[in-house]
Amino acid sequence: LARPGGGRLLARILLGLAFVLVSAFGDIEGAEPHAREALTLARQSADRVIELRALIVLGLLANRARNFEEATARNEEVIALAQRIGNRERESSGLNNLAIVYKEQGDYGKALALAEAALAMKQESGALPHIVNARGTVGEIYLGLDELEKARDLLTSSLRLGRQIGYVPAILGSLVTFAQLAAREGKPSIAIHWLGLVQNHPATDPETRQLAVKALVQMNLDPSEIEPELAAGAALDLDTVVQEILDGKW
Repeated sequence: LARPGGGRLLARILLGLAFVLVSAFGDIEGAEPHAREALTLARQSADRVIELRALIVLGLLANRARNFEEATARNEEVIALAQRIGNRERESSGLNNLAIVYKEQGDYGKALALAEAALAMKQESGALPHIVNARGTVGEIYLGLDELEKARDLLTSSLRLGRQIGYVPAILGSLVTFAQLAAREGKPSIAIHWLGLVQNHPATDPETRQLAVKALVQMNLDPSEIEPELAAGAALDLDTVVQEILDGKW
């Protein structure tokens, strides 16, 4: 029989592989079997920490595949297990990710309650990258609720902290949401510039690039009008744009 320690090590390797496949290549179908096997191994070895990680990954994969039923179930498992073993960090992650699932389905009331609970827990923990993400989630939900001032405040707070800690992936994700906000406020040219910057930045991951494309489609503009603006945005400097946003110069 395999030693439990070997099962735990293999589970960690499989989760790492799943993460690389989805974050670097956007390969949800390739990542999912590895995450499922990692979950099985974690449960066989009674390693609750790895089990939580595997459940979180499976929830994220299901949400990206728009399998909301499974995404909901996985995140609810995360919350329940984390509460049972007293892991508040993972509990808050489950709450935040479940909020995103409801947001994707347009249920902003449930999403906001979950996201605000997650943000409160993240702020208690002091884990700055997690606070950046949680503030961004709440900001996105306020945007969905058409509460633009609240959205701007949360997104600005997230962006400012993200820049302070050099969290470039989150900064690029924030730019997509700021572009949606700018479009909502009647500033399509600025929105397209920022989306062009995101699409062409070397640190943009496949998911964020896909979100930028989705934001462009939602603007419902003539492609002939978009291409020159995207090209102009591609030439922008990320640090300069972030500073202008934080200074309110847009």
